[in-house]
Amino acid sequence: MNQKNKIQFGLAMVTPKGLLFNNKFYSNQAMIKSKWFELSEREGNWHVPVLYSPAFPTKLFLFDMNSIEVATAIEHTSSISKEEVETYFQVMSNLKELFVEQKKGEDK
Repeated sequence: MNQKNKIQFGLAMVTPKGLLFNNKFYSNQAMIKSKWFELSEREGNWHVPVLYSPAFPTKLFLFDMNSIEVATAIEHTSSISKEEVETYFQVMSNLKELFVEQKKGEDK
């Protein structure tokens, strides 16, 4: 088997900007929901084990005792201010609350 196609083990670093591995940032829904990036900003960076294939550099596999999660590469642009990011997350939070309220109304 070609070395490039083999699944390999590595360590990625959780940072406020995302999961950093091989000079790329990755993210997934579970990391966002668990607030890894906010925690990293408050408490400092930490490492997590990952599986990866050099043939598929846009995907990482994270695992624990109960499951395997896939993280996808993301791009950061320096032109987005912290205020814009906070506004985005506030709008998303408001939409989520609206969705929950709407769902409660449908269930009645």
